[in-house]
Amino acid sequence: MFCSVFQKAVGLLVIPLYTRLMQPEQYGQYAVFLSYYSIVSVFTSLGLYNYVVNNGIIKYGDKKDAFVTSLAGLIICNTFIYVILYFIFQNQWLNFTGITTWIMAALFIECIFMPCYELWSAKLRFEYQYKPIIKTAICTCLLIPAISLPLIIVCEEKGAAAIWGRVIGYSIVGLFALVNLIKADNTLYKKSYWHYALKFNLPLLPHFLAIILLNSADKIMVERICGADKAGIYSLAFSLSLAFQFVNQAINASLVPYIYLKLKSKIYDGIKEISLSLLFVIACLNILLVLIAPEIIVILGTEEYKEACYIIPSVAITNILLFIFNLFVNIEYFYEENKYIPMVTVLCAVFNIGVNSIVIKQFGYLAAGYTTLATYLLYALGHCLLMMKACHKHKIDVKEIYDIRNIIKIVMSCIIISFCVLNIYDDGYLRTLIIFIIILYLIFYIKKIKSF
Repeated sequence: MFCSVFQKAVGLLVIPLYTRLMQPEQYGQYAVFLSYYSIVSVFTSLGLYNYVVNNGIIKYGDKKDAFVTSLAGLIICNTFIYVILYFIFQNQWLNFTGITTWIMAALFIECIFMPCYELWSAKLRFEYQYKPIIKTAICTCLLIPAISLPLIIVCEEKGAAAIWGRVIGYSIVGLFALVNLIKADNTLYKKSYWHYALKFNLPLLPHFLAIILLNSADKIMVERICGADKAGIYSLAFSLSLAFQFVNQAINASLVPYIYLKLKSKIYDGIKEISLSLLFVIACLNILLVLIAPEIIVILGTEEYKEACYIIPSVAITNILLFIFNLFVNIEYFYEENKYIPMVTVLCAVFNIGVNSIVIKQFGYLAAGYTTLATYLLYALGHCLLMMKACHKHKIDVKEIYDIRNIIKIVMSCIIISFCVLNIYDDGYLRTLIIFIIILYLIFYIKKIKSF
């Protein structure tokens, strides 16, 4: 978990270099590429490195190596189908997105190798083989900046240089992961594995796509409505969100095997306590982010990016809600109660796009952050209801798994605190005093907090 957080933290640390080496328009190009990659990779990977890999590892037991390698084979095969489709409809795609063939080549390369790395990591996490993941993560941390920064410095097209630097780095890591998967078992194709994976994941495709739209549509809409420079400023604020989302994902990736094994054994003690403790930690980290948002934006960007700090409170609450969503959806996926998951996610994505199309034009690009917050409130609520439905169907008392009442209390407290802090962003002394008081409180109650 800490290794994954460290890996993304290094990625966050290079942002000040990116924002100083690139104009907002160029950084916006890089950010929009990441958004399009997120969307296209849903279709090429089918989301196979998500929950189905965990379910398959439990289902196939001793054959898990063959199962995971076959998922890599399915992803590679499917990606080449989309490469062929791209060349057939190349002009239409260029007119719609403005993305050149060279950038699309980079996108498809990452669509092949990055999911292989995710599959390999998921298998090792489930087996608690942390050492290979740590070594690979450290190499990735060093490799991508080492490739990207020289390219950005020497190239005139700095946005494209940043994109290719990222793709080359992840491709090297992904190729290493693919080789290791094949070494463990070279079963790139087995009909029963492909059938199980497709049966599980194809109905979830609208869900995965809607998640990406929730994460990416606002940036694309800001670029289209307000321009690439505003998209760059907006994306800088949400790069902090991505950093914390990676924390969420790292914690969840480590938590999923624990929860799955508890649910399989029908011994639920510990799930509620650990989940609530982790939520409390996530909430504290995000409140700290809100308190020091103006200073972080100054460090990460230049004077041109200073408006980004006003998006941070909405970003922080969204991060907390995403962690809560993961807690709920883990239960839904374990019991394979995924019938209604796409419906909730698609409705939230439609809500987000519809409201953004109005508020961005009416109130400017900063309003998109608060529309996203409202969307994720609905999102977490919808999956809470689905999780309760799954527990009721399998005759499990929800109170044995999660403390819903205290989860709501933590979220409401964070919302109130965040929007109170928003009004004192111009008063650095007052925010410093609040941070000092919090530190004193933590020191005074350190024993109680450690116990919790």
